[in-house]
Amino acid sequence: MALAWSGSTFEIIALASRAFAFYYLLQCLVALSVCHRSLSEIWRH
Repeated sequence: MALAWSGSTFEIIALASRAFAFYYLLQCLVALSVCHRSLSEIWRH
């Protein structure tokens, strides 16, 4: 609520976009980590 009163609509949308981009970056890093771990296990056996 405080964010909605303190900033303009465009600022809130821009902030939300950055938050979603950061979230998806973290998801990609987790996926790459899992993929790398799986591939290294496959190549070891």
